[in-house]
Amino acid sequence: MDYFRIARYSAVPQSRRSVLFLATTGEERGLLGSNHYVKEPLYPLKTTVAVINLDGLQPFGRTSDLGSVGGQSSLDRDLGALAKSSGRDFAVTNSPLFYGSDQAPFAITGVPAIFVASGDTDLKGTTIIQEKLTEAGKCIHQPCDVPHDDWDLSGQR
Repeated sequence: MDYFRIARYSAVPQSRRSVLFLATTGEERGLLGSNHYVKEPLYPLKTTVAVINLDGLQPFGRTSDLGSVGGQSSLDRDLGALAKSSGRDFAVTNSPLFYGSDQAPFAITGVPAIFVASGDTDLKGTTIIQEKLTEAGKCIHQPCDVPHDDWDLSGQR
C-alpha cells in the first residue's frame, strides 16, 4: 500500500478537516504508541471523526475483494458501500484481533475505528487463503514473525 499516495490524495487544499497520518509503534508490547496518543492526543479525540488502520500486510497476492477486521463501527458499513460501488465484494470479520491492533485504543474511547484488510485472493479459494492465514497467524508477534522470500506482495497496491 502506498501511504504517500494516500497522503497526497488527502491533501486537498479546500478541505474543511485536518487529516493526520499517525505511525504508532510498540503494538507488540501492548499497543504502546496508540495508547500513548489516546492519552495525549495532538487533536482532541472528541473531534476525531475516524481512525483507519492500514497496517495489515497481506502477503498472498492481489485481491478481488476487501474486508475489515472487527465490525465495531459504522465505518465498516461505509467501506462496504464504497467497495461495492467499485465492483468489489466486502466482508467484515468479527475477530478478537481487532482489540490487539492499533485502532483498538481509539475505538475503546469512542472514536469510530476500522482495521482494513484484504479479502480473498484472486485464487478464489477461501480454503486456501484461510489455511495460509491460519499458518501465518501462528507467527504474529512471535520470533518467527519475519518476512519470507516466497511472499507475494503484489496485493499491497
